Amino acid sequence: MITAWEAVVCPDSLLIAYGGPERIYRELPCERKLHIPCDRLRTRDHQRDRQSYHSIIKAIAENECCLEKVDYVHLAEFDLIPLCVNINDMQRDYMVSEGADLIGYGLQRIDQTNSPHYLAHASDSRFAKFIESISVRREKNVVLSMFGFGTFWSLKAFSAIAKIDEPFPIYLEIFMPTVAHHLGFRVRGLPPSAFISTQRTFSPAQVKAARRSGEWFIHPVKDLWTATTI
Repeated sequence: MITAWEAVVCPDSLLIAYGGPERIYRELPCERKLHIPCDRLRTRDHQRDRQSYHSIIKAIAENECCLEKVDYVHLAEFDLIPLCVNINDMQRDYMVSEGADLIGYGLQRIDQTNSPHYLAHASDSRFAKFIESISVRREKNVVLSMFGFGTFWSLKAFSAIAKIDEPFPIYLEIFMPTVAHHLGFRVRGLPPSAFISTQRTFSPAQVKAARRSGEWFIHPVKDLWTATTI
């Protein structure tokens, strides 16, 4: 995985945030790494257990050496596979063209809808109070959802959200875009792709097809790193 990412971004810009066993963390062949021993990261039913990446965001933001000479942060899961050289430059250029501070796949406004994520949070009176307490927006009822497997941030937005603690468990796909929006940052979606899904798993053999199609990423490919060929 490290080798694949080093082929498309500057190796010095990589940071591994690992939530597994300490013994494996120590063996990771990467100097820039953080161990994240947080139960909110290692959930079983991610949606119902309200999985959170906030421990990762805070750990990165609070470790000054992680963000030295950095203007943007790409938070990517292991099964998001990069397909283009200089992929982060491409994401930066797209973000600038959109005038955005946070971009990602699957962006939706879900307040006042029957989204199960929205209904689960709206049923808790603490959620609306939390949003109102941090919001600089005129419309304080806005709730956004964005897939969590790959989000690209301006450093200013990333650092700002790191300072907002979860008052109670909030699912990461709601917390990240909604809090960023209410802090005054512009959130925009990446164009949909036939190779981006939350309903199916792609095979390692489909990576080449996605690359030939000019896609930026393919997701999810769960077993690429154990395949014999890429």
